[in-house]
Amino acid sequence: MYFNCREFNDLCNFLCKEYIKKFLVYIFVLLGLAIEGVTGMSYREYVDKNIFKAANMQHTKFCAMDDVNENTAEGYDPVEDKEGNIISWRKNIFSYPPIGSPDGGAYLTAGDLDIFFRALKDGKLLSKESTEEILKPHVLQKELPDKTLMTGYAFFFRLDKNKKVYRISKEGGNAGVEAMFGYYPEIDTTSVILANQPCDLWDMYYEIEALLIE
Repeated sequence: MYFNCREFNDLCNFLCKEYIKKFLVYIFVLLGLAIEGVTGMSYREYVDKNIFKAANMQHTKFCAMDDVNENTAEGYDPVEDKEGNIISWRKNIFSYPPIGSPDGGAYLTAGDLDIFFRALKDGKLLSKESTEEILKPHVLQKELPDKTLMTGYAFFFRLDKNKKVYRISKEGGNAGVEAMFGYYPEIDTTSVILANQPCDLWDMYYEIEALLIE
């Protein structure tokens, strides 16, 4: 049934009728509905025009998972036996709607993720006030002797012992998808990992971070 939700309204009806209580992403679905109601555009059209094209993300789009898409990695999820051993792999095409929706599903490159953040940082996507708000920490997550962890409206923030933002980051994952993004203000550098199968994302990320911050 999930794969038959090709239109956004079909997805909303599906979630509301059967699974809305199981989905932590319902807020994003409601946000998508709000965008469509206010703008009169479909969610994907609005995002493509006001984010992808506005930021000049030339290798980012909503791909239909049942189409053949050039230069697009397909996602794979492991099949495990009762002991937790991987015995085979399956594609993730039945784990999501066939085309991206407000809770995720756009395909992009690591380079375009860097382009997106720099467009956001430079005020090309939001007002000056909103840009400032989204790029600063708001809520304390954990206080440690050598660092402070905080969250904001869209990102996680790591502050050094002097309370200066050391890293702005965002991670995500689902069946056949893993992603990690980090930006280091001191050196104006981004670090991006995109994977099409489950992996030790943080281990790889910390290895890269150690090379960046020596």
